Amino acid sequence: KLSGKKYQGSESAEDAGYEDDVRMRVVADHIRSSLMLIADGVSPSNEGRGYILRRLMRRAIRAMRLLGVSEPCLPVLFPASRDAMAGAFPYVADDFERISRIAYAEEQAFLRTIESGTERLEQAVKHAKTGNAVVSGEEAFALHDTYGFPIDLTLEMAEEAGVKVDEKQFRALMAEQRERAQADAKAKKGAHADLSALRQLADERTSVFTGYDELRTETTLRAILVDGANVPVAKAGDKVEIVLDETPFYAEAGGQAADTGTIRGNGFSIEVH
Repeated sequence: KLSGKKYQGSESAEDAGYEDDVRMRVVADHIRSSLMLIADGVSPSNEGRGYILRRLMRRAIRAMRLLGVSEPCLPVLFPASRDAMAGAFPYVADDFERISRIAYAEEQAFLRTIESGTERLEQAVKHAKTGNAVVSGEEAFALHDTYGFPIDLTLEMAEEAGVKVDEKQFRALMAEQRERAQADAKAKKGAHADLSALRQLADERTSVFTGYDELRTETTLRAILVDGANVPVAKAGDKVEIVLDETPFYAEAGGQAADTGTIRGNGFSIEVH
């Protein structure tokens, strides 16, 4: 109903409507699997079962976009899957408020990612087709680093466009970035930082930690600090400290390592280490 297309039940690539039928089957299977995984306590992440869940949800959302549906679709698909599964698994209906909150937030975040990076990827694909039909590892890394575009999505969309991605080079650049981040973290731990600006901000109002209830938070950026000094702006490549009104990131304390992740806003992306 969302796409306006009818399932034909085709089984062969020669049958009419085969590609759309495959996409509809992907949506049905992946939405059901995602629903049950979240119901079992899994949340989207970049590791383990959380990564599998994220891949399933993103493939379903991508399939819907290829069917012509660009607006959020999970608020329609998840309730339909809940109703189909609730007879055998009543806890799915009982816990649907939590399940839907996690699913809908993941879709919104993924749609923002697609919106921000698709144009850049399309340009890279166009350029690749004029040469060796390979999107460079540098381009894939830039998509990941600047736009938060996951490599699995870059690989999938590139394949659909008929080109390849230099994944080996991408992995090498990712490894270099991790090594730099680890070196920076060690250097920071060994330095005596000026904490006066942070103390002043904390005296005014402490950040609210939301990580016990959610892994994604929409918040306001209160301050940017470079070398301990409060600054109005920062440029690409700067190492900064930031203060947020609310944050899901747990700071290093009590022997527990600090959380890592990404902060995205209008026209910027910050990697949190």
